[in-house]
Amino acid sequence: MKRILLPLILSLASLSGVQAQSAIAYTYDASGNRVLREPVRTRLGGTSADSLTDSKNRMHHWKVMVSPNPTKGPVIVTISSLAKDEVCMLILYDATGKKLLSMPATGEATRVDLSKYAPGYYMLDAVVDNQRSAIKIIKE
Repeated sequence: MKRILLPLILSLASLSGVQAQSAIAYTYDASGNRVLREPVRTRLGGTSADSLTDSKNRMHHWKVMVSPNPTKGPVIVTISSLAKDEVCMLILYDATGKKLLSMPATGEATRVDLSKYAPGYYMLDAVVDNQRSAIKIIKE
């Protein structure tokens, strides 16, 4: 009886289009940052594969680079593809999550001086329109 019941249930599920999970496709930029998250829905029969994109899955369009990293003092934070009307805030945290510095990014290149802080790991957040990009900085 079990041998008949299980295939029957599975065949009914496939006819109704039920699926366990939808696949997620990720798109990355040249630096390895994820820029797009797209759910991909496929029918069990394999006949169609359409991607569903919604605005919540779109990652930010701007890019943040920090150099030199690791550093012994100041770093230059470069923000590319930022619109002229967008304001970027740079927030520096230590390894415990304590906020050390908050400043607006001025233009494409902004100097952030880490020389007064102890050697260790720091997290620099770049925030534009409630979208955040986090970069780990190593201070030697």
